[in-house]
Amino acid sequence: MRNNGFRRAAAIALVTAAGASLAAPAVAQRSGGGMFQRADENGDGKVTREEVTSFAAGRVEMLDENGDGKFTEKELRSWIDDRLATATARRFQQRDPNGDGKITKSEFTQQSRNPERAAKVFGRYDANGDGVIVPDEMTRVTRKMIERRRDRQRSQSQSGKDQVGRSFAALDSDGDGSVTREEAVARAERLFEQRDKNGDGVITQDEIRQQRQGGGQQ
Repeated sequence: MRNNGFRRAAAIALVTAAGASLAAPAVAQRSGGGMFQRADENGDGKVTREEVTSFAAGRVEMLDENGDGKFTEKELRSWIDDRLATATARRFQQRDPNGDGKITKSEFTQQSRNPERAAKVFGRYDANGDGVIVPDEMTRVTRKMIERRRDRQRSQSQSGKDQVGRSFAALDSDGDGSVTREEAVARAERLFEQRDKNGDGVITQDEIRQQRQGGGQQ
């Protein structure tokens, strides 16, 4: 595993957690099938309309922290933060083979294909320069990377929103600041229809792959 795994994990946590993940086929087209596989409940290599809508409804339930049957952008971002913390902790454990709660430069670079670059990355994580990375340092630096990414997205967006904000707005069809089960399912159904090019009621991995290669529209 390369040492940019922490950076990649942070990006994955953000992208996967975005509201667009409620519509599995759209995300699958961009990510190479990860969300497609999650929506494919019976593992038969294809996704039906029923599986997609069930997936979308389940995502609303998962993100609904207070049990009111819908979720807000705040709840979505809270879930993202939790996922980010989990991913960061997992990556830390992978780099801390002896489990002492510290990652030395040797531990950090030993699996890298580019030790020189890995050493530079290590320096960014080792905020206090004491020669080891501890969990708090890893978390702080990862969060800063995410915030910089969000800032770039806001500055490059006409709406002034980051990816999470744009994804949430796309799901919140009535603009009331919350996403209901009905809104999420309706969005999933629309995206399903866009992806089901041959109209047979299922989306296969081959269809997603072909659309991805052909630059299919969102």
